[in-house]
Amino acid sequence: MAYTSIVSQARNANIFFWWPSLAEPEVMACWDSSVVGPVTAKWVLRWVNMIAPPIAGGAGVMEVRRVSLEQDEVIRFKYHLFPEETMIPSAVLEPGVYGCYYMPDKELEFDRVGSLLNSFQSTISMADLKKDLETEEPKTSAGTGCLKRYIIPTDLLAEASSHDADGNCVFMGYKGKNSQYPVELHWIFPPGMARFRTHGPKMLTTEEFQNAQNLMTVRSDICHLWHLNAFSVDVDDDYRIRVFDKRATNVGLPARIDPVLNSAAERFFREHFRFTLSVNWGGGDAYDEFPLRHAPEAPVVDDTSTPSYSDSDEGSGATDSEPEDFAFEVTARLEALHG
Repeated sequence: MAYTSIVSQARNANIFFWWPSLAEPEVMACWDSSVVGPVTAKWVLRWVNMIAPPIAGGAGVMEVRRVSLEQDEVIRFKYHLFPEETMIPSAVLEPGVYGCYYMPDKELEFDRVGSLLNSFQSTISMADLKKDLETEEPKTSAGTGCLKRYIIPTDLLAEASSHDADGNCVFMGYKGKNSQYPVELHWIFPPGMARFRTHGPKMLTTEEFQNAQNLMTVRSDICHLWHLNAFSVDVDDDYRIRVFDKRATNVGLPARIDPVLNSAAERFFREHFRFTLSVNWGGGDAYDEFPLRHAPEAPVVDDTSTPSYSDSDEGSGATDSEPEDFAFEVTARLEALHG
């Protein structure tokens, strides 16, 4: 399929979701159903609106339709969409091609949300972002500050330990004392990653992530997969564990974690899930990669590089909602790239 991309091929995607509310429709999400498991039309709309800006209007004004595609005769990596039947919300999506459409009576109200697609640019995992910060040269105060926030303060460790007397892995359910993988306290959503949230509403400040409730007891190998965003917890689906990367498919993860024991950490699990959607579910349009494939002399965005910050970023008092935020940098660079 000509519309497949490097991202979709890496995911071995067999379900493609298009955003038709653009002059030139683009793939907004793609995934491998054998890895992610059953997904209904209702869940897709909820996930879309977890990583879409509020201007998108919410799942209540959207519907999922199966679509057919017609390749453009001139520009071969562009496609024209033709909507077919509307999927009922409870319908489990089979491998195929779909579109996320505004309901007929809502189309005019939301006819100027083409920029929504910037929310669906895929990003790299927390683990890879952290590695980039550790190896960046020259070092920046912003990057150093992000890494410092990975260090768990002693008082938070003590508070979290007092609330978790058993010390069992939140996912695997045992202490693993005789295992090669130690069970320790780790961040659910590392505060050092807060500034990299380029998707969806930013409901928590960086400081709010510095919280004992944002800590979990977890086995080290499972924690590595967690920070690779290979899997996450969908708290809005009864704390279901969702795998998005095949590396997490055969490690013995349960179907869910205990919602009662983990309810205090709900907001942090939700932020991790939102971030994971942007890493291993959203994005995947071939047009985004066109300069990389066909115009090496053109300026391109290196998705694996560390974003550069001025040394004044850390002390400027900038918050996640101000222009200094990484989201604005990404959007500006993408707009420059696309002309």
